Amino acid sequence: MVKRFITSLNQEYLKLFALITMTLDHMAVFFPIEPFATIMRLVGRTSFPIFSFLLMMHLSQKQIYKKYLIRLGCFGILSFVLLLPFQLKLDVPLTLPFNILISFFTAVLTLACFQYIQRESAPPVMKTTAYSVVFLCLGFFSFACQYSFDGFCYLLCWYFYFQYKNKIGALLLLIFSITMNTSINTGEGIFWLQGCVSLTTTLFLLMLPQPDKPRPRFIKRWWLFYAYYPAHLILLSLIACLTVK
Repeated sequence: MVKRFITSLNQEYLKLFALITMTLDHMAVFFPIEPFATIMRLVGRTSFPIFSFLLMMHLSQKQIYKKYLIRLGCFGILSFVLLLPFQLKLDVPLTLPFNILISFFTAVLTLACFQYIQRESAPPVMKTTAYSVVFLCLGFFSFACQYSFDGFCYLLCWYFYFQYKNKIGALLLLIFSITMNTSINTGEGIFWLQGCVSLTTTLFLLMLPQPDKPRPRFIKRWWLFYAYYPAHLILLSLIACLTVK
């Protein structure tokens, strides 16, 4: 019974929980009322590890790079365009340099390029060079995205962990779960607390078994899940614009 519950939690329950904690995190950014803002920001550190876990688990199982690239790219660009006016007015760091959907897009694009290189018949030296060029170029771009290069590596580590299930992959995940919080540091000392939350979340996710079969979705339409990201940020931005002095 416990195993069945945890397996169910592995997908849809986790996704719903991550949506809630992400929303709380963004509420704290728009309305930094202490001490509630600090608490909500810490709770929000659970959302990125969960979304990373779910995305890379599905990607490693189904190998559907094109679908994810189209969805993440389209909604990432749409979010950037829609939120840019609010970003400039409110000075809230949610769309600049690039939002979290672009972070996911960058990691998936890297993996898609790796798969393409792997399928090509070329000398090992050329393949290694191609892998390095892709990683360095897209890794450099990730510095302009939320969670920066550490978050980029964290996403890749999840994918390779699902592919190979080795202890080194798990260790790297735990390391990057702490260091990636430097890009969203909100105050002196808070980085370490954020790192502890991300580390604990990653440890929990590493202990979860992968599901044997797909579970019923809470959100039936896939686009509603992606559209929620810009929609809730626009709503928070409008409220902030009405209340800002």
